[in-house]
Amino acid sequence: MKKAATPIQDSRPTASGYILPKKLQSVIAELLARLLEGQTLSQHDATKILSTTRLSAYIYELRHTYGWDIETLDETAPCADGRTASYGRYRLIPSELYKLSTEEREKWIEAVYQARLILREGGAA
Repeated sequence: MKKAATPIQDSRPTASGYILPKKLQSVIAELLARLLEGQTLSQHDATKILSTTRLSAYIYELRHTYGWDIETLDETAPCADGRTASYGRYRLIPSELYKLSTEEREKWIEAVYQARLILREGGAA
């Protein structure tokens, strides 16, 4: 059974009861926006795309504070020295993608991307 999310001040419930980060310019908001688009992300992806090395911490927060059901896919890749590295790739459980209305999801994702763009360009969002 899924654990109920702990209410936090930096969030807002959606019409469907899901919790979205209020700070649209935050890394956690962009991470959730990308997951809501159906993207999967590994730590390597997060470093390049989100400029963070704390992906697992944000995934934990989305799971346990915001209440989103995120799956970890185990993957491996060869290393230059012959070893095999194991790592996780994260995605929203497919049914989670549709728990927000399409309109609400698209509107929020666009707002997040706009806020992150302003932040990256040196403005305040």
